[in-house]
Amino acid sequence: MKHYVLQYLAPERLMTLFKIFIYTCLCINGYEFISDDIAAGDQLLNSASSLSEIVNTFAVTMDTIAWISLLVVFELETWVLDDETMKLKRVKWPINIFTAICYLFIMYAFAGYAGKLIMLLNSVPFVGNPCDLVNTSVVNIVSLDQYVDLTAESCQALNPATMGQIVGHPIVFENSNYGEVKLLAWIDVANSATWLLIVALLQLDIILQIRGIVNKHIIRVTTIFKVILYSTLFILAVFWGIYGSFTDFWDAVLWLLGFMIIELNIFNWSQEIEEEKAEAAELA
Repeated sequence: MKHYVLQYLAPERLMTLFKIFIYTCLCINGYEFISDDIAAGDQLLNSASSLSEIVNTFAVTMDTIAWISLLVVFELETWVLDDETMKLKRVKWPINIFTAICYLFIMYAFAGYAGKLIMLLNSVPFVGNPCDLVNTSVVNIVSLDQYVDLTAESCQALNPATMGQIVGHPIVFENSNYGEVKLLAWIDVANSATWLLIVALLQLDIILQIRGIVNKHIIRVTTIFKVILYSTLFILAVFWGIYGSFTDFWDAVLWLLGFMIIELNIFNWSQEIEEEKAEAAELA
């Protein structure tokens, strides 16, 4: 029995269970964010909505699906598939094409975050009576991606003098909420841009590993940049925890843990390459 327990608690098995836990939590959180996007789309979009408006509204959905898919690809490349398998054309090219599609969606989502920020920054003071907006398509933004319909009761509590509206969109806001909404939109853009830089460095690591190039100087430089970028992401996660919701903070932490797993995979992979080179040198 003791031997069975020790075998069950082996580091490799514990690591596998940890991966399953993190990846499952990411999928659950992703479902929640996609549900929020769908709810926002029901309030903001109609048959006359433009493509840019659709992209801005569903930026989180595209981002979430692309990132989860990319994380699966990184896990395959850095842990599941061996070096020889990765070099086979029937494996390499489908993975490369799928990865390129994920990158396109991630960059498209970044454009959506940037477009949403630009949209929110383009505002003017509200003119009129908020109660005139009841039973119309106009909504009140209370937090980023959170909109509420104006009712006969809620409009009475709004002060037109402390309100604004988004130019060209059926969105009004209270000045007390507007600063926080803009801050969260800026954080979304900064977070997305930082992750783009991280995956570029990860992709460089994977290419070098597949080709058997383990250069200590390159690793040192990329590691320094990664430390800066991951630290930036953690700071942004703290801002989400303060100004956003716990779900946003928890999701950011999960993504950091998910990519720490990939970093650990790459580290173990590079160690294996070094050991294989050492063994080859001894045989020679």
